[in-house]
Amino acid sequence: LKVGIGTDTPVDKLHVAADDAQNAYVRFTNNTSEHTQADGCYVGIDSTTMMRLFNREATDLQIGTSNLVRVIVAANGNTGIGLPLTGTPGVWEIPQERLHVVNPGTGGSDNAFIKFTTGDTGHGASDGAHIGVSETGTFQIRTDEANDILLMQGVSPKLTVKSTGVVQLLTGLNVANTGALGTDSVAIGQSAQAGGTAAV
Repeated sequence: LKVGIGTDTPVDKLHVAADDAQNAYVRFTNNTSEHTQADGCYVGIDSTTMMRLFNREATDLQIGTSNLVRVIVAANGNTGIGLPLTGTPGVWEIPQERLHVVNPGTGGSDNAFIKFTTGDTGHGASDGAHIGVSETGTFQIRTDEANDILLMQGVSPKLTVKSTGVVQLLTGLNVANTGALGTDSVAIGQSAQAGGTAAV
């Protein structure tokens, strides 16, 4: 059985169709939200064929899998991924920033990272780069590629971490672990400009 609303030829179990320049929405309300045009939530496509999942209420939007909330878009626009439950059953923590990423575990591989990959890097566990907090609480900016890490201002690199481990500040000022001054020592030099090295 297929039911069509606005169409005589439904292609799914429930098919909502609209004429040109009209929205095709399914709306959900209750007595708390009330039942006007400005109430509840709806899903569908608008008159420009843009897909919309829209909450008219000043409440969270939640997306879940495996009977757990995975993504929360709070009423203030902050978005949380992986936020844990509060002490109240069915109530999740509130995201504290525009994007708040959490791994709620307490042991094992409980990193809270955002991963970035491209078609050139591949998309496996050892590809691309990530930023976030490790399971030990250490903040990390890491690349798994054999490439440099650049800190940019506009289109100009201001700090470069070379794939060799050398840190380059601005232009020609290099910071490297030479080993000559001890395991935790560095040498700073203007080798690209003056050829000399000043040890610190």
